[in-house]
Amino acid sequence: MKKLDWREYILSDNPVAAALLSKMGFRPEERVRVRQQLPEIPPENIVVEPCGRDTAAAVGLGALHVLRKDPRGVITVLPADHYIAHVRRFQSVLQAAVSLAAGGQWLVTMGITPTRPDTGYGYICQGELLGRLLRILSNTDQPLSLLLAGVLQYYSTAETRVPCPDEVKFAVVEQLVKEFQRQFEVIDVDGARVLFEDGWGLVRASNTQPVLVARCEARTPEGLQRICNLMKKAITGQPQVGDFEWEYLAGRCRQAGGIL
Repeated sequence: MKKLDWREYILSDNPVAAALLSKMGFRPEERVRVRQQLPEIPPENIVVEPCGRDTAAAVGLGALHVLRKDPRGVITVLPADHYIAHVRRFQSVLQAAVSLAAGGQWLVTMGITPTRPDTGYGYICQGELLGRLLRILSNTDQPLSLLLAGVLQYYSTAETRVPCPDEVKFAVVEQLVKEFQRQFEVIDVDGARVLFEDGWGLVRASNTQPVLVARCEARTPEGLQRICNLMKKAITGQPQVGDFEWEYLAGRCRQAGGIL
């Protein structure tokens, strides 16, 4: 596996432009390596998560920092699980995406072509749906909480990191994919997303840490517990993986609009 080079993510030698692409979500000890590879970025623009949490939390914190520096700044979200085989091609695509986003109210997705609205590999509906919601709220005296009372709710874990040696983590996930496929429908893009009637479980190998990343979601607390138990049993059933406990968000109930 090629060692991650942060220089590949930077499109300009201008410190301000580079600062807007500062990476979020890496381990604190990586701050030194980032400073070595990108000395032109001011130290205050390199923000390190105090602990590992969901990508959304890291993106939100990064967005606040960018907003304070440039209200019209373009944010590139690049979770650090990339293997970049063709650096120049990657930078060309990234530059085109940044230019498109800078020209209007655009969310640009690179990589996997989305086919459905989804919190994983799906597209994000924005603009029209938000406008519909605002029109509904402008024509009613009821609070949003009451309007959402009948919306289907979901319960989920946080992204839980399970220690697993670097040299075997990808093989472990491949084995889990095979085992899950014997009983369930599995989406095997970047790990194993196991589909159940009332939810799903996900396990994948991190490209940057010696861990597996796992998460579960279900329509009921009971369903979530069942899926968590099943996923944990399969994961810890691999001899290279030790025991672990699921991590949960402060509010683990999610509605169609987001985490509650």
